[in-house]
Amino acid sequence: MDKSVIIADLCEGKTMALTVESQREGLEFALELQSGDDIVFLPLVNSFSNSGYLIVFRSLYDKKLTYLRGNTALFSLLPILGHSALVIRGGARKLSYLTIRKDGIELLSCENLRSNSPFHTFEILSKGDDGILAIGEAGEKCVYSAALFSSDNNEYFSSSIGAIFGSKNLKSIVIESAQEKIEANAKIKKKIARSSIVKKLKREGSTMLIDQAYDNGWINNDYFSATKDPRSLHLDGFCQSRIIAATSDACKSCLISCRRKGLKGTTCPGFREAMALGSALGFYSYEKIMRFTEACVMYGLSPNECGLILASLKRCDSLPFTYPQLRNANEDEIIRVILLIGQKKGIGESVSKLFDREYLISSHPQLIDLRGAGIEAIFELYGEGDNAYPDLLLGLTKKYSAFNLGYIACYLRAYHHAFMLLGVPHVYPIPLIYEKLFKYAPDKLFILKYKLNHISFMGKKSNELLKMGLSSMLYFDEKRGGEGKIDKLFTDEVRDDGSLLNLTRLKLGYEKALNEIKSFFHC
Repeated sequence: MDKSVIIADLCEGKTMALTVESQREGLEFALELQSGDDIVFLPLVNSFSNSGYLIVFRSLYDKKLTYLRGNTALFSLLPILGHSALVIRGGARKLSYLTIRKDGIELLSCENLRSNSPFHTFEILSKGDDGILAIGEAGEKCVYSAALFSSDNNEYFSSSIGAIFGSKNLKSIVIESAQEKIEANAKIKKKIARSSIVKKLKREGSTMLIDQAYDNGWINNDYFSATKDPRSLHLDGFCQSRIIAATSDACKSCLISCRRKGLKGTTCPGFREAMALGSALGFYSYEKIMRFTEACVMYGLSPNECGLILASLKRCDSLPFTYPQLRNANEDEIIRVILLIGQKKGIGESVSKLFDREYLISSHPQLIDLRGAGIEAIFELYGEGDNAYPDLLLGLTKKYSAFNLGYIACYLRAYHHAFMLLGVPHVYPIPLIYEKLFKYAPDKLFILKYKLNHISFMGKKSNELLKMGLSSMLYFDEKRGGEGKIDKLFTDEVRDDGSLLNLTRLKLGYEKALNEIKSFFHC
């Protein structure tokens, strides 16, 4: 099948449309296009109320292929223009930005935007309803924890993508809006609205997961130095609504509405920011978390990764430099260090060298205590740690044995890839499928196997979904280069409640399920 792909060669300062012959779709096609330090953007086509897109690149942390998923129609113009994907190749000589409009694609110089925050860049480059991706000063200076920010829904992307943009001298991508309103199926809307989890997400936002993290044992307190700290309950959705007067701030056409905004119109921290800049650092005040978040955004840092880096620095004793003030740092000192990281000065420059030389970690800092989230551990092992929402929202680790969790994780990964290929927003399967499936499923392997093999969705039976998902999952694993690493903290250090990540049993369960599925499809 012939597909048109836009190649933006930043080194040559030109763009071209190439015809590529490929039978692959979705993530598989994006992985096929990716080479070297290329960044691939691929719009997802779906029949739901919002479109999405994939960003595929090689992470600076572990040098492995990574993909991130956007939840808006930012790249919906590409299919309208007859293109299947955008590939960013090489690096520009001067700071530049790329514009994609109906009348053409152009690479323009923007030295005047140097050191601007992402949101200031949005204000300067925006015309009407244009969608924009942009980095800040931290990205320009190739700080590993720099993020890529989106003007749609104020979402941001981590995993070193901001630093990769900076290494290419690419400040921003501007895309003309072309979103066509798609109404979700009435039956699907009704089922999602009926879900008890969705009702709580609408009422409290994504920070309702703080309660789940506390109850199910995956909360991050003082970077995993304590299992539970009652103060972390001050960060849940109910407290956020009361303290910040937060109200619902739904993403465009989203049926779940888990985002919140304050009285001044600012976006409230989600559960990731609440943990990374709050409980992981030992702060339990939303006022302080919002100050930390604003400092990160000012320089284009990922609030999530920046908080976790500071938290891991506080905990780590064997470093090539010492910074004891960080251990008992107050709010102002934390903000000062964040700004230094964003400017890559002083301790900020030293932190960058830690990642370059692998003194501190060999992968990105961990948000979730994997001793309380076994399925998340499997997803993390295979480079998909941000996609194990069924485990986090439904508390599966507390309900099932390690072997059965590994078994379930394999099916969830395969279905995740199938739903992604169909363009289904990643949280939707929970109210539509998993909430009911796991509610009445006991810790018996034969019952779990039966239930996981009898799923239907969008007119497709489980066999068809598993076949689609298995192909994408195996291709991703092959291109990525196999398993990643899990921090020994979770497998070697017994928590004060006696729990430990049984990675061996998890992997045995995972491999059993994988072999059964592959055998069924003669792979």
